[in-house]
Amino acid sequence: MPFFAIRLLPLFLMLACAGGKGSDTGSEAACESNTDASLEIGSGAASFETLSAGEPIMLVHGAQGGYHIELGLRATGIDASDLVAADFTGEIGGVQLAQSKPWLQFRCNPATATWDAWGTTLIYDSTPEDLKGQSTDVHVFLTDVSGVELSADLILTIEDPLVQ
Repeated sequence: MPFFAIRLLPLFLMLACAGGKGSDTGSEAACESNTDASLEIGSGAASFETLSAGEPIMLVHGAQGGYHIELGLRATGIDASDLVAADFTGEIGGVQLAQSKPWLQFRCNPATATWDAWGTTLIYDSTPEDLKGQSTDVHVFLTDVSGVELSADLILTIEDPLVQ
């Protein structure tokens, strides 16, 4: 490969990866046509996964010594043209033990006509021994680009196969 081609390779890679704001631009119309506002809490590190109340969610032992659960959101009727502000909290026994305030990048899921986000970690200020088997009340408050506010709640059971 010629020297000039090697020097231009990073530029070509950047241009190939650039595509809007991370959304599936070819199918955003499906999500934008779904105007009924809704918000659902789920799980997911690599994609949104639906969860029902009381379902188990795995506790992740983080690389830096913390303990978290991985959450995702599914929304309709929001303006996801840019990053969306969210506030996640986790309570156990009425005591808030976790909070995260991420900026989320929603992507259109044309199969469900919803905006999906995933990979949000909710880090608990506790130990695996104290978290295993506990019910956690997860609350999410979201404000989209246009100022639309949505909230959702879900009770999950924390599981940890590493703790006996």
